[in-house]
Amino acid sequence: MIANGGFELPSEALSLGKKLLLKPLNGQFEQQSNVATLDMLGLASVMDTLDKGAIGEWLDQAESHRVVYPEVATALADWLAQGDLSTLPALRDALWSQVSFPDHVTDLLSDFWPSQSRKRAMFSMRLSYEINIKT
Repeated sequence: MIANGGFELPSEALSLGKKLLLKPLNGQFEQQSNVATLDMLGLASVMDTLDKGAIGEWLDQAESHRVVYPEVATALADWLAQGDLSTLPALRDALWSQVSFPDHVTDLLSDFWPSQSRKRAMFSMRLSYEINIKT
């Protein structure tokens, strides 16, 4: 999939195991950050400008590996309906335990954080993002 560096479309492509070629929109720091992170993790190819050569190289690459995410929306709705906001850490841990990255990504991330704290930190960022865009 060729796309910009937004959050939602690349996330959906990763969950389907589709390879990505991303071009961040000019002047959009969030997109540049998203693309740099996916490139660093080996989950996407990057081009700074529309480039026929980059597209050709990307087309020759093997398919990507799938990232498996839990069903966050239902779990979040159920958690909000319960009304006990103090249980956010338990929700985070329960959902994060269901996320599965390709082995090469897990290996890269293990250099930065021990397994459990890495999972909590990354899921907290994703959950915070989803809460912010949904409210």
